[in-house]
Amino acid sequence: MGLAIVVCALLGCGGGASVKEVSGPNGYPALVIECKELADCLEEAGKSCPRGYDVLMAEREDRPNAAANAAEGYNASIQKRAAVRYTDEIKTLMVGCR
Repeated sequence: MGLAIVVCALLGCGGGASVKEVSGPNGYPALVIECKELADCLEEAGKSCPRGYDVLMAEREDRPNAAANAAEGYNASIQKRAAVRYTDEIKTLMVGCR
């Protein structure tokens, strides 16, 4: 059990999304939602905008997973091999609530 918690902490097993309020391209309030799974972004948009929403922007980005890369770098140095680099695919939606 303890090992599973450590692995999840290092590799980011948790789902969900983060939400930040911003000014949209039209000057009206908008929400920027970041998540690993598109379904999580859409679910959060639905919760945050109960009367519906319009997608103003959508993109995908690969970001380094710092914790996994640190652990891999340590293991690679012990095993005298090249380190593998890990990334997380992050989806970003900007939505305007109706």
